[in-house]
Amino acid sequence: MKNLGLLCAIKIFFKKHNCPIPKIGTQNNLYICGNGPSLKSVYDNNIRFFHDKKVLCVNRIAETSYYEKLKPLVYVMIDGIALGTDHNMSEQQKKIAEGIRKNIVKKTMWEMYLVLPYAAKKSELVKAVSRNKNVHLVFMNTNVYGGCNKKIKYFMWKKAWCAPRMENVLVASIFIGLLMNFKKIYLYGADHDWIKTISVNEENQIATDEKHVYEEKCTENKHRINNENRYMRLGDLLSEWACMWNTYYELNNFAKENNIDIINATPNSYIDAFPRCKDPVEKILCFGESC
Repeated sequence: MKNLGLLCAIKIFFKKHNCPIPKIGTQNNLYICGNGPSLKSVYDNNIRFFHDKKVLCVNRIAETSYYEKLKPLVYVMIDGIALGTDHNMSEQQKKIAEGIRKNIVKKTMWEMYLVLPYAAKKSELVKAVSRNKNVHLVFMNTNVYGGCNKKIKYFMWKKAWCAPRMENVLVASIFIGLLMNFKKIYLYGADHDWIKTISVNEENQIATDEKHVYEEKCTENKHRINNENRYMRLGDLLSEWACMWNTYYELNNFAKENNIDIINATPNSYIDAFPRCKDPVEKILCFGESC
């Protein structure tokens, strides 16, 4: 087993790219705004709370009016549609990707770090946003260490040579927040309650209703699993989700080893790896870091 872990580490070392992650978070807290629908009430009723905060946003936020209101310091994208790198995109999805590119170029009038997988380095997105001097491009290695040695894994994570398995953009966002050395990380819009929306029809096709904060209606997402993973079995889907939930535990352990706190400030979130804010979210929004 030791030899296997070492071989995995050597493989990662030779596959890695030079991807330095800027240490911009020292002595600051980070507020991660995920995709979850619970964030809509926060945006609509308490967006002033984020005005003096270091905010991280994800994927398709640039196509919404929240983008310019939040002025995120960090913007993380791993979704193929948002990146415009998915080869199976529909015409509508291509328009979404194009709109995101244009909005970032046109609307970003503040300093922002756009974090992308290294594989997106030659994408149309990178070509477009390179024209905006306010946007600092940051690339990350996304190879996954397959060994069981946590010391080796955490060492390589800290060096940004590899990353946790990124089944979800929230995993990538938390990981980047940790590498950027923020002292405390708060999670908003981390609902992760899709498990209660799974359905299987008479043709054994799997569907979920994955709601996002930037969508008025979610009918388009109702058949997402069926459309993108036509032959995926329910057991495979649940295994992927289990892997994601277990990754949150690993991120929490990694954070503790680096003296960083991750706090889930999302009401009714299905993520059970991080401590919750004890006060209702409304009080947190009014009084700040009360937990």
